Amino acid sequence: MSAALLTVEWAEGLAPDASSLKNGRKLAGQAGKWSDRGQSDAALWGAFQGSGKTPYQVRIDLAGPAWKCSCPSRKLPCKHSLGLLIGAAEDDAFCPAGEPPDWVQEWLSKRESTAQAKATKAATAKPVDPKALAKRRAAREKKIAAGLERLELWLDDRLRGGLAEFETSGPGLFEKEAARLVDAQAGGLAARMRSLSEIPGSGPDWPDRLLAGLASLRLLTAAYRRQEELPEGLREDVRTLIGWNRSEKETIAEGERVDDAWLTLGTIEWDEDRVRGRRTWLKGVMTERTAEVVQFVPHMGAGGQGFPETFVEGCVQPMTLAFHPSAAPRRAVVVGRESEPVPVPLPPGRDVAGLLDEVADELAACPFRTRFAGVLAGVTPMIDNEKWWLRDEAGAGVRLAKDDWWALLTESGGRPLTVAGEYATDAVGGPRFRPLRWDAGAPKQQSPAGVER
Repeated sequence: MSAALLTVEWAEGLAPDASSLKNGRKLAGQAGKWSDRGQSDAALWGAFQGSGKTPYQVRIDLAGPAWKCSCPSRKLPCKHSLGLLIGAAEDDAFCPAGEPPDWVQEWLSKRESTAQAKATKAATAKPVDPKALAKRRAAREKKIAAGLERLELWLDDRLRGGLAEFETSGPGLFEKEAARLVDAQAGGLAARMRSLSEIPGSGPDWPDRLLAGLASLRLLTAAYRRQEELPEGLREDVRTLIGWNRSEKETIAEGERVDDAWLTLGTIEWDEDRVRGRRTWLKGVMTERTAEVVQFVPHMGAGGQGFPETFVEGCVQPMTLAFHPSAAPRRAVVVGRESEPVPVPLPPGRDVAGLLDEVADELAACPFRTRFAGVLAGVTPMIDNEKWWLRDEAGAGVRLAKDDWWALLTESGGRPLTVAGEYATDAVGGPRFRPLRWDAGAPKQQSPAGVER
């Protein structure tokens, strides 16, 4: 991306959430508070005068893209970076052409030096010793086996004693076991264990949901112990859920490649220990396949570095994706891109029953999944007994993932919408649908039999 090709849609698509986008747009309109603005072929910069004495210095490397701001925000990009990007995209005169000042050039040079050092290190890296690698993997398998044995004993003890203790014990019981699983190098299981700590006391049916979560852990440990008996795709799913991860290089070299025009349905970010995660849902326009691109960066990034791959919500872009092996391949990495993102409306969606059918089909192939992407058509947001829902024309509904969806209701005006979002079966309080993007008036999808769904 160069400054000449910068578009408002691309800039706004980088926003980590709706509030950041709103604030970024506001700052883009406050030209009087900006100073030292400028641009070169590959960079933007400017200083924004906030409430403090010293203006916030904002610098953006469009080639990354990457950004750095002297403000204390943990969101990437922050509202100041978004304001500068949107302002430059809306008006060429917002950032006049010029030479980067020293504080910008120093940052750009440091990024270039770091990139060159990484390239040199990769080019001169010694080949992996197969014997040493096999030895390390065998040692890890032994540690994981011991960790699973302890976990199974813990699960059996908890189930024999009943679930009542969880309501008063707090998250400590789960955290202690999660720490043991981390020590056993089973990080995936540790994350699932921590997620269970939010269930006790979260609703009248919490014992049922906790029991299901504990049973899923027990089933996962049993599957791992008998992984050689599983189909290849499901075996890869189980190993990934335990904590074995494929590198992007392995996935690009060995994974199934799919060329399509991929529509960005939406993005979700979260904090996890010392890193920040981002999950982006994509939908293939021609193949109708769903893809999930997951990325992690250290908190605040490395020198302001954002996520390696960026996607513009509501836009379609021709890309080649490589999929991780799975019983139902979904997680993917980007191999290559073509042309620029183009804004398009949401594709035709399903009613609530259709969405749940899709979830059931995916669960049949991979029973340990808890999050799914989908597009609902003809649904209306409403409040029922102080709870937010999306209801279709048949009266079926899905609970929404948080308690404040006034913007969605305002957009609807009481009329049906098409809504893309993430359906999570492990959400606190039970299954929830989290809207990521919505359009008015998109058509419903026809089933193969021609029956409207």
